[in-house]
Amino acid sequence: MLRPFKRWAGGKSWACDELVAFVRDVGGGQPVVYCEPFLGGGSYLARMLSEGLVLKGHCYLGDLAPEAFLAWKGVLRNPVATAMQAQRWFDRSRAWEHGPEKGYYMLRQEWNERASRDLGMEGRDLCSVAGLLIAINRLSFKGLLRVNPQGSFNTP
Repeated sequence: MLRPFKRWAGGKSWACDELVAFVRDVGGGQPVVYCEPFLGGGSYLARMLSEGLVLKGHCYLGDLAPEAFLAWKGVLRNPVATAMQAQRWFDRSRAWEHGPEKGYYMLRQEWNERASRDLGMEGRDLCSVAGLLIAINRLSFKGLLRVNPQGSFNTP
């Protein structure tokens, strides 16, 4: 079974069993057109894909947080490269000379310096930036993604 690759505050993983059962009942067990206005961590999408309930080519995703899309773009375009980049960022945070907690803040600063120019990116650094976001999401307090009005990550 597919699992979401990032944590997301307010996620729907707790309701997946009921939601999937509902879709199975309504759709007669056949794949359906999938519309997700609140993608977030993608727990419901991952479950629907695992169950074979998404009609191929008919998956429409949305979210108010551009960071949700950035991470998913990297994973969907090149999952291996994005995973390798996430691991590289994890390794950098652990190797930080002042300890892993300071390493997290170093990654957060890196994100804040890149975020304003990289959120809409399509280019070659997409996997690196998506991997950075995944690493920060996994290392932050309870997987919380919180940005200030200037778009800077400010989760402790």
